[in-house]
Amino acid sequence: MQQGVRDRNLTLLVRVLLLFNGYREWGWSIFQAFEAHTKVSTGGYTSLDSVTSVPAKQRDKMETFFLGETLKYLYLLFSDRSVLPLDKYVFNTEAHPLPIVVPTSGNVRRNKQTFSSKAKATSS
Repeated sequence: MQQGVRDRNLTLLVRVLLLFNGYREWGWSIFQAFEAHTKVSTGGYTSLDSVTSVPAKQRDKMETFFLGETLKYLYLLFSDRSVLPLDKYVFNTEAHPLPIVVPTSGNVRRNKQTFSSKAKATSS
C-alpha cells in the first residue's frame, strides 16, 4: 500500500472515531438533560411544554416513543457493537430492528411462487 493512501485511510479512521466519540458525548449530554429535566419522582419520565426555558414546565405525559425509540437509541450508542450489529440489522421508522436478508436465487423464486399462489387463492 502506498504511504499516501495509508495516511488518508488513517486520517479517515481518526475522523470516524472522533465523530463516534462526539456522538457519544452528545448522547450523554442528552441523557443527563433527560435525567435533570424530565425524570419524575414516582419513576419514569415526562414530556415538556417547551425546552427553551429552565425550569421547563412538565406535562403529565410520557410520550410512547420515549422508551421504545429514544432510550433504545441511547442504549445502542453506548452498548457493545455486538449487541445489535449494524451490518446485520436495519431500523424501521419505529426503531424496530429488522434483520438484513440477502436474497438468493432460491429464496427469491420461492417467494415469487408463494405470492403467486396467494394471489390466485384470493382472486378465486
